[in-house]
Amino acid sequence: MTMTVLAAALTRRVTCPSGNVVRNGACCALFPVLQDIQANLFDGGQCAEDAHSALRIAFHDAIGFSLTKKVYAPFLVF
Repeated sequence: MTMTVLAAALTRRVTCPSGNVVRNGACCALFPVLQDIQANLFDGGQCAEDAHSALRIAFHDAIGFSLTKKVYAPFLVF
């Protein structure tokens, strides 16, 4: 438990102008995008079929991506 508390104390945190806390200050620029998507996309922010389809497509695209291999395999994406 001591190591967990110590690691948490050493983790760098940045507070964005919006009040959100992140590890990397570059992420602060994404919060307005997130708010816009939640408010204006997918039928007024409703989690319906369009949102489900968008997440499913993003997940399937991620299947063919690897940080350790230099091969991109789009044929594995169904």
